[in-house]
Amino acid sequence: MLLSLPTEILQSIFEQLDQTEWKQLRLTNKHLCDIICPLLFPRLVLDIKYSHSRSSRALLKAVASKRTQVASYVETLEIHSLMPPRYKALHFWKRLFKRRQRKYQTLEKHLLAALPKFISVTSIIMDMSAMRYVQPSTEDRIMNSLSSLPSLSHLSVFMYREVGASIPNAIGRHFKNLQSLYFAGDAGCYHGIPSALVANSPTLKELSVDSSNLALSALFSEVDALSLKSITLGNAAQRFLDNMPALRPHIGSLSTFVASESIDVPADFWSVLISQQVILQTLSVHRVDRALLDYLSSYAGLVDLTLSSGPLTNDVESQTLADTFYQSVLPKHGTTLKSLLLSTPHDGPWCLGDLHVDRVIACNHLSFLCIAIGSSEDNMVSDPLNVITRLLNSVCDGRLPLQFFEISFATPAMPAHEDPVISMYSPYAVRGHYRINELVSKYFCASPNPAMLDLALSTGHMNHSKLVLVPEQSELWHFELQNK
Repeated sequence: MLLSLPTEILQSIFEQLDQTEWKQLRLTNKHLCDIICPLLFPRLVLDIKYSHSRSSRALLKAVASKRTQVASYVETLEIHSLMPPRYKALHFWKRLFKRRQRKYQTLEKHLLAALPKFISVTSIIMDMSAMRYVQPSTEDRIMNSLSSLPSLSHLSVFMYREVGASIPNAIGRHFKNLQSLYFAGDAGCYHGIPSALVANSPTLKELSVDSSNLALSALFSEVDALSLKSITLGNAAQRFLDNMPALRPHIGSLSTFVASESIDVPADFWSVLISQQVILQTLSVHRVDRALLDYLSSYAGLVDLTLSSGPLTNDVESQTLADTFYQSVLPKHGTTLKSLLLSTPHDGPWCLGDLHVDRVIACNHLSFLCIAIGSSEDNMVSDPLNVITRLLNSVCDGRLPLQFFEISFATPAMPAHEDPVISMYSPYAVRGHYRINELVSKYFCASPNPAMLDLALSTGHMNHSKLVLVPEQSELWHFELQNK
C-alpha cells in the first residue's frame, strides 16, 4: 500500500521523520532507498586526516568502485582535509612512510576517481588550513576535479593559516563562473584567491566576507562591474566598506545586505544606495542612524528587516530615531514586509508600546515578528488592551497573518561596569519575563482561525508554544507552556 503512493507524497511523509527512521526505511527496499537518500545525504564531510577519517576513506572507496550511489545525492560537499600529512624528516617517520606509501597511493586513486561522481553538488566548503598536507603532484588534479562538477555554483574558502602559494594558485586557476563566494580568515593567507575567483566569475551574484583586511580595491581590481544581488559581512570584515568608490559599480542590483553586529555601516553606503535607487528586500544591520532611516524612507518594498538599536537609552536622539522608524519607515513598507525583528537590549523608545503597536498591526503580510517589551508595560497583565493581547487579537481576527511571534523583555540600561549576564538574570528582568509569561498563559481564544492555530509563540520562558484546548472546556483555547 505504501509503495503505491506517488513519490511526491512519500517525500512529504518522510520529511516528517527523523534521521534514525530514515536509515531504517532506507534498508527496506530499493524504491524507498531512492526516495530517502536525498533526505539523508544532502551534506557530506570529507575529513581523511582527523575525526571522520575511517568513514571518509571507506566512502571514497565505495564511491570510486561504484558500489554506492550516495555521491549523486550530495548537494553540499565539506572538505576538511583531503590527504594524510607528509611526514617529517625523522628516521622513524621515513620508515613508516615507506611502509604505508602504497596505501596512500591507493587512497589518492580512490579520491580522484570518486570526486567526479558528486554530480549534484552545488556548494563546496573548503578549509584550506587543513589542506596544507596535500601532495603537490595531486593538488592540481583535485582542484580540477572539484571545479568541473557540473552543478557547482557556490564556493566557501576558509584560510586561517599559511599554506603556501601552490594550493591558492590551483583554486584561482580552476574555479570559474561561480554564482556565490564566501571568504573567511586572514586576508594575508589568501595569496590572491579572492580577486582571482571574482575575476573568473563575471556573473557573480552573492558575496560573503568574514575576512580581516580584505581590501575592496584588490578584490574588484580585475573586473569592471558586477551585478551583485547579495552582500553579507561577518564580524571580521570591519573595513570592507571603507572604500565606497571601489564598491559603487557592483551594487546597482543589490537586493540583500546583511552586516554582523561589529560592522559599522558608513553613511556613505546608504547615500550610494539612494543615489543609485537600490531597492533592498532583505536588510539586517546592528547600528541604526539617520542615514539608514533616510534610505529606508526613500523607497517601498522591503520584505525582511532585522534591526538592532544597540546600546541606546532614552536620550533625545534615540527617541527621534525610534519615532521616525515607527511613524515613517514602517508604514512605507507595511504592504510588503513579511519578517520584522527589532532587537533592543535595554528599555527605551525602541520597545514596542501603545503608541506604535497599530503601525505593526497595519503590516498585513507580516508572518515573522520579534519584538521587545519594556518597563512602560509594567501594568500589561491588568490591562485588557495591552500590546501583546492586541497583537494576538489581530492574528485571531485575521488582520495579521503571523506564523511566528517572539516576545522578549528589555531590562533598564545597565551601568558600563555591570555584567550583561547578571543584568539578564536580575530580579527585575526575571519579573518582566514572568509578567509576559503570565499574560500569554492567560490569553484565551474562542473559535480560533487556522492562522491562530498554526501560530508558534516564544517568550523568555516558552518556546514555540501553540494553542490547545483548555481542559474541560470545549470552546476555549490557550497557549500551552513549553519550557525552553
